[in-house]
Amino acid sequence: MSAEVSKLVYTGDGGVILADNQESFDSKVERYAKLAAIPPDRLRERLRTLSILYGSPQQVASELLKLKEAGFDHVLLQFHGWPSGTYEEMEAFADKVVTTVRYS
Repeated sequence: MSAEVSKLVYTGDGGVILADNQESFDSKVERYAKLAAIPPDRLRERLRTLSILYGSPQQVASELLKLKEAGFDHVLLQFHGWPSGTYEEMEAFADKVVTTVRYS
């Protein structure tokens, strides 16, 4: 009997937020905090302590490559906004990050 074990990493409860500059990042934090009914400072704290994927698309792609190099086969992502029907982060991730980093 042969068994394979996949290596999966969860990026954290802070979720994935992509932003090209600080103003865009701050705006998204404010919006997503409001959607989650939490103070923006609480979301910022979650990002600092519970997440590993936030920043520019290039920064996020770089972090994903590090995970791939570390031997992870799968990455479990959490995106803000989806419970309210906002898919902006998912779409940006697909358009700007996945095209750079491909997991097979």
